[in-house]
Amino acid sequence: LICHHRGPMATVRAHANAHGSRRKLVAATAAITAIAAVGVAAWLYHRRRQKLTEGAEGASDDERSMASGPSPWTLLRLKHEQATMARSLIAEGFESTDNANTKAALFAEAASMLKSELNLSMKSEAHAFWVPGRIEVAGKHTDYAGGRSLLAATTKGFCVVSVPRGKGAGRGADEDEVGSSVCRVVTMEPGIPLADRVAVIDLNGASEDDVVVPPGHWSTYARVTLQRLGRNFPGMVGADLAIACDLPPASGMSTSSALVCSLFLSLDAAQSPLRLQERHEFKAALPTKLQLFEYLGCLENGSTCGSLTGDGGVGTFGGSEDHTAIMACQANQLAVFSFCPTRFERSVPFPTDLTLVIAVSGVIAEKTAAAKDQYNAAATLARQAAKSLGASHLAAALQVDSETAVLQAARSNRASTAEQCKVELSQQLLVNDPGVKGEALIKRFEQFWYESTVVVPSMASAFAAAAAATNSTDNSTDNSTDKAAASASNVIEVTK
Repeated sequence: LICHHRGPMATVRAHANAHGSRRKLVAATAAITAIAAVGVAAWLYHRRRQKLTEGAEGASDDERSMASGPSPWTLLRLKHEQATMARSLIAEGFESTDNANTKAALFAEAASMLKSELNLSMKSEAHAFWVPGRIEVAGKHTDYAGGRSLLAATTKGFCVVSVPRGKGAGRGADEDEVGSSVCRVVTMEPGIPLADRVAVIDLNGASEDDVVVPPGHWSTYARVTLQRLGRNFPGMVGADLAIACDLPPASGMSTSSALVCSLFLSLDAAQSPLRLQERHEFKAALPTKLQLFEYLGCLENGSTCGSLTGDGGVGTFGGSEDHTAIMACQANQLAVFSFCPTRFERSVPFPTDLTLVIAVSGVIAEKTAAAKDQYNAAATLARQAAKSLGASHLAAALQVDSETAVLQAARSNRASTAEQCKVELSQQLLVNDPGVKGEALIKRFEQFWYESTVVVPSMASAFAAAAAATNSTDNSTDNSTDKAAASASNVIEVTK
């Protein structure tokens, strides 16, 4: 999958393999376009032993002193060894050299921002993360109601560089004196004034020195995520991180959820000698990757997750679909997940002769600002409908009704169908809540039923059939739950 940029107007093509066919889809009025069905939430902590050879001509004497000897990533290496980063990205699944080079340049910019904005030494050891956005192919507003979604990751996303705080981080003597529990987050989003690009966040919670930010401020997600992590897992050290992104903001491709995932990965890697995910208390609370993905959604929506107490979140009532897609979707695959709890159902090869093109309208829909009430309205209706049916969520209502219908059908010697269950539940909603409210609940319930029960499974099967017909080799996916769970995380440590 290859993404070609041509200035403010961009066209995107997804190419089949060198010997395959290609079908072009053109978005005539796209402001920005993005390809889905490829992406890896890749942890790139590169430990290759090599000398700094690229771009060293402009380096200072201090920088040249880092040009030899074994070392992990440093800000200096990220700035100058873009070719090495691009090769690492390609080795981890990037199919386009152009795309890998673009991301390597973003990593270099992020490393430079940590020097210019936070005065970190270029000798500072660093972690580098690629975190994709997500495409919701089907399954609109189904996840928090326990339904299914058909998901893919994108070739656009976040390039994050983080420098751990604490002993042995190699940060250099020129670092400002900051508390060990503090995180400093630098955004590189265009349009944000230079004076407002750094957020200082204490993992131990808000203090009198905290700046009060207006609703919709870019740092809201960072503050909510990091302080919730600090409360749920006390005693962690902080990190300094710079965030570069080539996803259009607030465009429906989960920039906010990708940011949450990026912050978690950065803070996880900052802990030493054991990363957060390796600690006993973390494993006890979140023993599987699927539970981790659900927790990442709870960081955003504020819900309690098992023993991990929640808070107000960012004010939206979403689920964990976005975080699951970002962390789990594989290159050239579509994935079906169901939720409450998060469960992997199947993955489907993306047909080689198809292109998935996203045309971004340019309309900004910030979930924590102007779009929040509209976004939350669908979630509120789903919760009210489930409560009216005596269930924890809509999928649970369907499951209970289906089981009852099966027993009734066996006794009366008649067939039971999903359509029949939908009709019976809709009638029950109208009886329980007559009038306008009942009609609104029925509309919301039937939309959920159709998306989760009909659209997602049908589309997944259609894509699977198309892939089988067009792909020259049999790359059908093993749908075993055990295999899926074992490969559910795309957080990859790259070593050469």
